[in-house]
Amino acid sequence: MKKTLIKKIFVPIYSVDLYIIVADDPYSQRRKFADRFGAGPNNDDWGGLCSSLDYNFGVFFERKSLSHSLIAHEVYHLVWHVLRFRCAKINFSTQEEGARLCGHLTEAVYRTLLDNKEKIGWFY
Repeated sequence: MKKTLIKKIFVPIYSVDLYIIVADDPYSQRRKFADRFGAGPNNDDWGGLCSSLDYNFGVFFERKSLSHSLIAHEVYHLVWHVLRFRCAKINFSTQEEGARLCGHLTEAVYRTLLDNKEKIGWFY
């Protein structure tokens, strides 16, 4: 069993904290972070989860479920959580606000995973 990865990253411009958590048992990790992200889901059948409360944003991954598809899915949720929290005005003809944030968060997640030698699989 590999040690749980917990990495905190400050997201500039939006002034929020992003926590990236990868664990063999992410469900217990999510419960440990309830004070930071609020109450979590009542079920333990997810491979990834995005949570937020105030300026704290967390993405939880089950290590065995870690895939490029799951990363993209959870980063998409993160983008909308952050934009909603900051009451961002979205230009729906260009979507630049979300696209730039998506690129920044995607790079932060991948850099963290790769620097910590996490194995990323394919969904199919």
